[in-house]
Amino acid sequence: MTVRGLDDWTFMVSTSINGISVSLTANLLVIATLVLTLLGDFAVSHLLSPLRSIPGPFLARYTNLYRLYHTTRGSFHLHITRLHKTYGPDVRIGPNTVDIDYPEPIKVVFGTTTKQKAEWKKTGFYLSSSTRVKETGEIMYNLFSQIDPELHAKWKRPVAKYYSAAAVARVESKMDEVVDMLCQELDKRVSGNNGQGGIDLGKWIVYYTWDVIGNVTFSQPLGYLREGKDFDGTLLTADKTLDYFAFITSIPWLDYVFDKNRIMRIMRIAPPSFNHIVGLSVGHIMKRFQEDQSTEQKNRDADYLDMFHEARQKWPEVVDDAMVVRYTLSNMIAGADTTSSIIKAAIYYSMMAEWGGKS
Repeated sequence: MTVRGLDDWTFMVSTSINGISVSLTANLLVIATLVLTLLGDFAVSHLLSPLRSIPGPFLARYTNLYRLYHTTRGSFHLHITRLHKTYGPDVRIGPNTVDIDYPEPIKVVFGTTTKQKAEWKKTGFYLSSSTRVKETGEIMYNLFSQIDPELHAKWKRPVAKYYSAAAVARVESKMDEVVDMLCQELDKRVSGNNGQGGIDLGKWIVYYTWDVIGNVTFSQPLGYLREGKDFDGTLLTADKTLDYFAFITSIPWLDYVFDKNRIMRIMRIAPPSFNHIVGLSVGHIMKRFQEDQSTEQKNRDADYLDMFHEARQKWPEVVDDAMVVRYTLSNMIAGADTTSSIIKAAIYYSMMAEWGGKS
C-alpha cells in the first residue's frame, strides 16, 4: 500500500483550488463580456437611433421595461399625461417608441395609400390580439392583428363597404332594439327598489354594448341585459384579456412565451385570451348556416353575418369559413369594450359638468 505524503496532498489541493480559480475567472470574463456587449449595444443604439433627439425619461431610452413597469401599475394613462407636461408633445417612451400628443400625424401614420402603408408598417404591438386555435394550434390573425399590408388589404377589401355610414345605418334598427331593452331593464330595477338605492350604470353599459354587438352581428343579443349579469364569464375573461394586452404590448415578443406557447396552453397556465369569443362566434355561424331559410329569417333585417356571407359569395377566393370567423371576431373584440368605455366616459364627464365638477 502506498501512502501519499503531505507534499502530494498539497499539490492536489493546490491544483484543485487553481482549477476553481481558473473556472471562476473564465465565468467572470464571459459575464463581463456579455454585460459590456449589452452596454455597447445600448450605447450604439442610443447614439445611432433616429429618436435620440426626442426627449423622455432616461431609462425609457434603453429599455421597454420602463413602460412595462408603469403599465402594470394600472396608471400609465396618467403617467403619460405627466410626461407630456414635462417633455412636450413628443415623448420617447421606449428605445423605438414615441408617444405623440397632437392629431396632425394621424392621417399619415394611418394612411391608406400604398406609399403610406409601406412607410408606416404595423409593428409587433398588434400581433398579441391574435388567437391560437385550441384544436389545431394555429394562430388566427384578424383584421386588427394582421400586420402584412398586402394581406390586410386583401382581407379588408371584401367587407370594407359594410362599415360605411350607409351600411351601418342598415343595422341601426337592431341597435334601437337593444337601447329599448336597456331602458326597460333599468326601469324595472329602479322601480323595483321604489327609487331607493342605486345601480352600477357602468356594468349595465357593458351589458348593453355586448348585446348590441351580438344583435348587429347575429341578430341575437348575447343575453347580458336579460340576465343582468355576466352569466357565462365572457365579460370577465375579456376584461382580463385586455389587461394582458396592456401588459404584453410593451414587450410584444413575450406573447410567444406566455400566450402563443403550446406548452403553456397544455398546462393550462397561459394568460386569458379571446378563445371563448372565437367559440361563441363559431357557434352562431354554425347555427345560422344550419337553419332552414324560414319566412321569419327572410323578412328580418340583414345583419353583419349576412353581409359576411354575401362577401363570401362575391369573393370566394378570399373569404372562406375561417375568414368569416375572423370578420365576426373583429366585430366582437373591437366593438364592445371600446364602445362601453366611450359611453361611460361621455356620461361621467357630462354629469361632472352638470354638477359643477363635483364627483
